[in-house]
Amino acid sequence: MAKLKADDTATQYARISGNWRRYYLRLTTHKDRRGVVNVDELLELHDRQNGLCSLTGMPLTCDLKVGDVSLTKSSLDRIVPGSTYHIKNLRLVCRIANIMKWNMNDLQLVEMCRRIVEHAERT
Repeated sequence: MAKLKADDTATQYARISGNWRRYYLRLTTHKDRRGVVNVDELLELHDRQNGLCSLTGMPLTCDLKVGDVSLTKSSLDRIVPGSTYHIKNLRLVCRIANIMKWNMNDLQLVEMCRRIVEHAERT
């Protein structure tokens, strides 16, 4: 049964990969986001950002593969951490930037990155 589930997921991922509409539809179906933000709003946001991460400027991707963690996959970031998923409070960022940001605001993230760079230069 586990093999069937993995195959089913791989098939779903293959249909989604490379298709921004399907990819963003997948992001809008999460329990916290259902009915709050829609695919067309995310596609418009994607166009406004020129397909680039709002935090790093890196090109966003929408490729899904079972067992692969793509760090540049497009992810939804709430500008005000912990607040609602409303289109005016959202931006698209790459997955790694969203993981790094976690529950910090932008200034806290920049400060943490500065400290990391300073520490790396000392060691």
